[in-house]
Parts: sequence; structure tokens; C-alpha cells
Amino acid sequence: MKSSGPGDDFGSVSFACGAVSLASFQRWVKSGIPRNAVRAKGFVTFIEDPLVTHDFHLSGKRRVEIEPSVDGVGTFRKPKPKSKRNDENDDETPQTRLVLIGPGMDQVLALGALELMRSGMLGVLGELRGGTAMDELTVNSQPMDDQTRARKIAARLAKARNLIESDKRLELVEARFLEKSFTPQARTECVYFRLTGAFSNGTTSEIMEKEHGVDFNKVNHELVTAINSSGNGATATIAVCGDWPTHFGSPTIVVRVAVGSEDGEGGVLDAWGEVGKHATVVLQRHIGHIPKCRCGF
Repeated sequence: MKSSGPGDDFGSVSFACGAVSLASFQRWVKSGIPRNAVRAKGFVTFIEDPLVTHDFHLSGKRRVEIEPSVDGVGTFRKPKPKSKRNDENDDETPQTRLVLIGPGMDQVLALGALELMRSGMLGVLGELRGGTAMDELTVNSQPMDDQTRARKIAARLAKARNLIESDKRLELVEARFLEKSFTPQARTECVYFRLTGAFSNGTTSEIMEKEHGVDFNKVNHELVTAINSSGNGATATIAVCGDWPTHFGSPTIVVRVAVGSEDGEGGVLDAWGEVGKHATVVLQRHIGHIPKCRCGF
């Protein structure tokens, strides 16, 4: 990790580490990026999905992009393997590398927030204050024990499932459909869903694909893009299920959110209204022309 000098008017901070948890990354996006960072970019690998890297960009009015990286032929790019060298400075080939740029940036605090993201110490990150930078990073003197954390995650996972199932435009995706390469953490600490609008239209997603040519991968990609670009810190990511092909033969894309153990760690789960707001616009664009089923009338 490195930063520009403290006297620079326009500062930059760079940071490299291994894979990070999705919940800690969601928390960092929401409250760890200095308010005066006008640009941020790089790539990140999530512990939950270690075989895929994600490109990350922040620009403008806190608009964020988090996209699975692809190579020149359209396949997902895998992280580089860890180095086999014994050099103590090269014990881990970076799977995550981020650069922040902005005027008057406090590099020490910016790097501190990144280090907390790396370590997964989600509950110790101070909120951004004053519109320019974090005033402080506070340390929790009583870290959450594993049992307490697991209990809180389970409760938040149940809350997330209820939110999804209460919106008839969404389909909860069960673990049996998930990619085998996803880690146990991805299965027990994340929730997955798709936006289809099928139930609310009185039909099924399969019929909408076959008879109306609806590309739900495109639908859900647009939903995630809209959520991340809203500028309020709410985030979601794409997960690709290679073992679950669509009607068109492509791997199914679903929306993934790590629920976290506390408010602020749950990405869009902590700003659920963003899902409903953007779902309305996206569905109108893709299925607005399809008449609702009038079966039985």
C-alpha cells in the first residue's frame, strides 16, 4: 500500500491485498471511501467467489460499478495464483488492488479503512463525517464472537429472504442452483435472487423466455447496474451460475448480496427501497409489452 505526500493538494492512495469478504467490501463502499475521493478504480476478488475477479469503478456523484472481469474473448478472468516465491514481500499475489484519487485526501484514514476492509473488521469502521474524510476509526474493544456473529447473520438472512419473497417481481434463488465453486460462506452469508416479474404477470420465467424472448440475464445485469450507480452507497453484485443454463444456453446471472451481521454491512439489503424503485423501471423496459395473463376470466 502507498499514498502521496501529506502536502499534496491532489492525493492518491493505492492498496493491494488478497480476496476480501463481500460484506466488508459492501461496508467499505458505503462508509469507508473518503467523501473527497473523486475517482476510485481497480479490481477485487471476493472470498465467496474466488474464481472470478470484479472490476471496480467510482466516479461522479458516488456512482459505482462492480462488474465481473472478462478477457478479450468474453470469458471471466480468474485471479492470478499466489506466488511460490519465498520473498517476504511477495507472499501473496494481489487479488484485490484499488486506487483512490481526490483533493485533500487524508491518506492515513483512507488506508486505515482499506485495511479494515481487508481484515474483515466490519464493526470498527467509523462513518464518514464532515463531507471530506473520516474523522476517526474507532476500535471495538469487544469483538463479536463467532456464535453471536453466526446468529446475527442467520437473522439477517431470514429478513432478506422475507423481503425478496414479499416482492412478487422477484424470485428467490435457492442454494441448489448456485455454482459449485462458490464457497460455504457464499451459501450461508449471502442471499440470491432474480428480477423476472413473472409471478406478478401471472406466468413463469420459463414461458417468458421461450415465448417472448425475454433475456433475464440482461434484466438482472441492468438492475445491479442501476442500484450501484444510484450514488447512495447501496450495492449489489452479480453472481454467475455456470451449472444453471438459461433457455438461451448462457449461464444464469443472479443478484447476490452479503447480508452481513450488522446494519451497514448488508449492501442493498440496508436500502431495500432501491431494489423496488429500479425494478419498476427495468421491468417496464423489458416486459412492459407482454400482456398479463387473464387465465380464468
